[in-house]
Amino acid sequence: MQKCKPSENWLGNYSPKEQIRISGLWRVQHLNAREVSGKEMKVVEDLVCKTETWIRMVGSSNAI
Repeated sequence: MQKCKPSENWLGNYSPKEQIRISGLWRVQHLNAREVSGKEMKVVEDLVCKTETWIRMVGSSNAI
């Protein structure tokens, strides 16, 4: 089951690399790697939240 796919106009559809055309991804280096675990995903989500908080703090300290 394919959850999402590139648009019909996506330039990757014309790639000479079959893996790019089929996968819909420009980078295919880790295409067959194992899925990210729930624990690993939680780490990423936490880091994104911390980064967003940091950006808001830095942005507000620069606003004079």
